Amino acid sequence: MQGSLFEFEPLPVADDKLFFALVPDADLTTRIVASAEVIRAEYGVHSRIRRDHFHLTLNALEPQAGVQAELLDRVRQAVATIHFSAFEIRFDRAMSFVSTGEKAPLVLASSQAPAALTTLQQELAKALLLQRLPLSKQPFSPHLTLLYDPIRISTVDIEPISWSVAELVLIHGRTGELYRILERRSAAA
Repeated sequence: MQGSLFEFEPLPVADDKLFFALVPDADLTTRIVASAEVIRAEYGVHSRIRRDHFHLTLNALEPQAGVQAELLDRVRQAVATIHFSAFEIRFDRAMSFVSTGEKAPLVLASSQAPAALTTLQQELAKALLLQRLPLSKQPFSPHLTLLYDPIRISTVDIEPISWSVAELVLIHGRTGELYRILERRSAAA
């Protein structure tokens, strides 16, 4: 039996995400969760805190349909050129980001992002572009997502949370799955 002229193999879904991020350690995660619980109680937010996904994205590649070894090699070559010193981030605000979906991200942010954070993000972007890697077009907006909820919260001041950043990580993520850390890069001593 002959198939239809219009039968075709579906295109692979570009669901693999590779991104460079800063990831809080266990102690910082505990402090972030405590702050999130205060915000949830104060504003009537009921969604689950996404502690297993806490990170601050520096740069992301466009979503891929699978992660090829050649792509990972180029990513690793780019990160090998990155050198940075440890620095501090101070989260002192919480807010909901604008979203067209039913639920909006509730995030922690800083009223004054440190220059070292911006420099690291820009140097990493340059290194990735030199390897001709497909960077996401999302503008850099330093934040850490706590949860997604229908309740929107305007920018509010919170008890500051300080974060000593000493490591950059490469993460692989797929929708609905836990993140996997593929690579770590420590700050210079």
